[in-house]
Amino acid sequence: MNPPRPWVKCLRAKYLKNSEFMRVERKASSFWIWQGILKSRLSISQGRCFLVGTGENNRTWVDPWVPNLSSFLPQPRGRLHRLNSALMVSHFVNASSRPWNVILLNNTFDNSLVDSILQIYIPRPGVDNKEEWTPDSKGDFTVKSAYRQISSERSSSLSIGPPIDWKKLWGLYMHERSKLLLWKVA
Repeated sequence: MNPPRPWVKCLRAKYLKNSEFMRVERKASSFWIWQGILKSRLSISQGRCFLVGTGENNRTWVDPWVPNLSSFLPQPRGRLHRLNSALMVSHFVNASSRPWNVILLNNTFDNSLVDSILQIYIPRPGVDNKEEWTPDSKGDFTVKSAYRQISSERSSSLSIGPPIDWKKLWGLYMHERSKLLLWKVA
């Protein structure tokens, strides 16, 4: 992974002093670039999932950690309510032997969800949780993979007519303003 650029360090120092990116509150006085970055969180959250390490910093009902689920968030069994919003994933792991506590999982989640959770590998003690970007095969977040995910979501929800071959549009011999207008209309 590349080291952060100076502008990233500046934004982190100014806006993420003691907070995480996905949990920081948006302020009206924030720089417009930062406000734009914060607007991207919804799209980012749809593709992020934690790989369970210790499980100590993963909140069971808030942080996405079950990779086989579409939302990556587990739901409690039946009418069991989320009584403890601060319940950590580590609560479901046997501290001594490191496998999942199957009895506790069965009491909390439906059988199909328990099967999905049991497929999650728990590494040796001391391995931290790792955040993974699921749209990328390597698990790394890139602007390219985020753009592809957002584009596929938009195209599936907005597909009115046949797909447009953008390379042909940009290659047409016509005024650039007209090309831009066609692109914006589409």
